[in-house]
Amino acid sequence: MSNQKNFRSEESRRNYQKAERQRARDRKAKERYVQRRAQREKLAAWLKQHSKKLIIAAAVIAVLILLWQVVPIITGVAGSIPNYFGTLHGTEENWLIINTAPDKDDPRYYHLADFDIPAGYTRDDYSVFKDGVQQDFFCIADSADVTVQDVYVTAARDIVAAEYPYKILSYNLHWQAGEPHAVTVNGMEGYCIFLISNEIEGSGEGMGISYLSYYFDTDKGACVIATFRSATMPYGELPDEATMIAAAEPILSGLTLVK
Repeated sequence: MSNQKNFRSEESRRNYQKAERQRARDRKAKERYVQRRAQREKLAAWLKQHSKKLIIAAAVIAVLILLWQVVPIITGVAGSIPNYFGTLHGTEENWLIINTAPDKDDPRYYHLADFDIPAGYTRDDYSVFKDGVQQDFFCIADSADVTVQDVYVTAARDIVAAEYPYKILSYNLHWQAGEPHAVTVNGMEGYCIFLISNEIEGSGEGMGISYLSYYFDTDKGACVIATFRSATMPYGELPDEATMIAAAEPILSGLTLVK
């Protein structure tokens, strides 16, 4: 017996073939649905069987992710000071602290030195840093009779001590300047420069300030700077380099670089 169907018209044949194709698609769709439902039921059974293990594994992964994010904050990245979302942990008031990271969104604060406020001086709240996190020291003499009227201990990144004096000279803000030279002070090796500024605009003709600045390298990609200033006075009355050094070195005894 032949399976060949006879159709009354070509249109009837096309309609039959179309219906057959649709029935085939429906069968395949039903088969796929049955397969997916079986897979879901199998997965649900497996999850139910291993639910406790999965919960423990998820908890372990969550803890690991938390530790991965928090441990650098707690311990500090690459020796930096632990940073709790912008608040440094474990710092001291006499720490010189600077952010040496070039990326402002990923700051790294380092303890570069200790500085003890010298007797006869009072710390002012001035700072070159405006973030309220980095820490430096601007100290003003309590007496107008001492040679050094103020001292500023701070730091700068991305420059070495040997280069800094020449950077200062390049600004051409001085009236006279000595030659930068290497120094060793209290076991700290660095560079020093003496100069006299011209204060004609603020104080009048022939008035100036003696400056003595020291620069010390650290291993944190930053240079520690200690600058000493005299009072503003006529050029002929300003302390010379030797006098400024004699007054500054006792103050530098309170500066200790962090190794």
